Amino acid sequence: MAGRAALEPATKSVVDSILRGATARLVQNGRLGAVAGGSLAAGHAGGSVIADDGCQRRAVLLANVLRRLIGTRLRIEVLPIGDTCTICSNGLRSMGLPEVAISECPSKLKDVVSNLVLQIAQNGWETPASLMEGKTIEGRFVRANQSIVEVFRLVRAKQDDTALRVVDLENESIFPYRLIATHLCATAEFAGQEALRLLLVAIEVWPKQVLASDLPLADYELNPNNFWSWIDSGTALLDNGRLDDAILQWKTAACMWPRGAKLYASRMLRGSSTDPLQSPKQRARSFWRTVNNESIVAWCNELSVDLPDSALMD
Repeated sequence: MAGRAALEPATKSVVDSILRGATARLVQNGRLGAVAGGSLAAGHAGGSVIADDGCQRRAVLLANVLRRLIGTRLRIEVLPIGDTCTICSNGLRSMGLPEVAISECPSKLKDVVSNLVLQIAQNGWETPASLMEGKTIEGRFVRANQSIVEVFRLVRAKQDDTALRVVDLENESIFPYRLIATHLCATAEFAGQEALRLLLVAIEVWPKQVLASDLPLADYELNPNNFWSWIDSGTALLDNGRLDDAILQWKTAACMWPRGAKLYASRMLRGSSTDPLQSPKQRARSFWRTVNNESIVAWCNELSVDLPDSALMD
C-alpha cells in the first residue's frame, strides 16, 4: 500500500476508520504513544509524527500502522541440523520483506539466538529499509540504554535464498559468535544474579583471542575482542568473593584490548576508598594500579597472546 502514489479521495473515510481502530489497539497495547490533534506519535525509536490530511500521507501512515500490528505475529522457526540448528523468522515475507536467519547455531544457544533473531525481525518491521542484502546494522537489541552495541551484516548464502543471513562483519561464512557473545554481554548488564552465568557463556562463545586488539578508544561500544565480557565477569566474580578469579579475567581483558584496559584502570582508581586495606575491593584497586604497558606485555606472554606495538600506543 505504501508503494502507491496516493489513495483516491473517496477512500479517505475508510482509511480513517481503519486507522482509528488500528491505532487504538496499538495504544492499548503500549506499542504507540497517544493520538492527539490528528497526529500519530510513534512509540518506537525512529518513528515519526504525521499530521497531514493528504491522501498520500494517510496511505503511508496506514502502511506503518498495519506493519506494526502484523509485526506482533512474528514467529521464530528452529530447524535442527545435527548438533546445530538454523533460527529463522517467520512473518516478514507476508509484508514483502525477506526473512532473517542465523545458521550453524549450537543447539544449547537456540533460546538466546531465537530471542535475538526475533528482535532483529521486529526491527525489520519497523524499519524495512534495514532489510537489505549487504546492509551493516548497529543496534541495541536488549535495551535502549545498554552500554555496548551489537553489529552485524545481512547477506544471502545463495543467490536464490529468500532469507537474509545474519553474520559477523569479520566472517560471513560461519555462526556470528561475536554478535551472540556481545548480545549475551549486553543482556548480562540487566540480569542481576544471572549476570555471571551469562558472561561466562559469552566468553565460551567468543573465547580468548590470540591477537590483541588495537582498536581506538572511540570503539569501546563495539566490544573489542569481547573485552567487556572479561571485564564484567571479573567484576561479578569479585562481588562473589572470588578475587583471584576476578584478577585472571581482568588480566585477560587487558590482553584482549590493552588500550581499553589502561583507560578502564584509570577510571577504577578515581577518588578514594574507605574499604579496609585487606578487603577484596582494596586488593582489586591494587591490581588496577599495576595495569601499564610493562605488565600487559608480561600478561600477554603468560597467556600466549600476540601483542602488536600499535595495541599499546596511547
